[in-house]
Amino acid sequence: MDDIKSILVARPEDGVTSTYAATPGSAPNLVVSAISPLRVIAIRTARVYVQSVLGFLSTGITGLDAGLMPHEFAARVKVAALLSLSIAGMTAGQNFLELLGKLAQKYPELRA
Repeated sequence: MDDIKSILVARPEDGVTSTYAATPGSAPNLVVSAISPLRVIAIRTARVYVQSVLGFLSTGITGLDAGLMPHEFAARVKVAALLSLSIAGMTAGQNFLELLGKLAQKYPELRA
């Protein structure tokens, strides 16, 4: 059987980023990888940005005009990319605030 892989959002300690656990018998082994919260925020923001660009682009292309010229397509890609920046920025801000909230719960002495 293939190993089961899991990702844990945590600060990697002493440069160790993954742990391998061998299980007895024919059960699959476990591989747990730790990645930093800032990397998770970057990955989530990039995913939301790409999804937003594709969403804006698909709604812009399926508009009223059937004959779309190449220069019009490039303009629509640019508009979709620019509109998606605000959505990705809001996602990054939300994830960063969640991270700060988790830190405040873990370390209440740091609260103002």
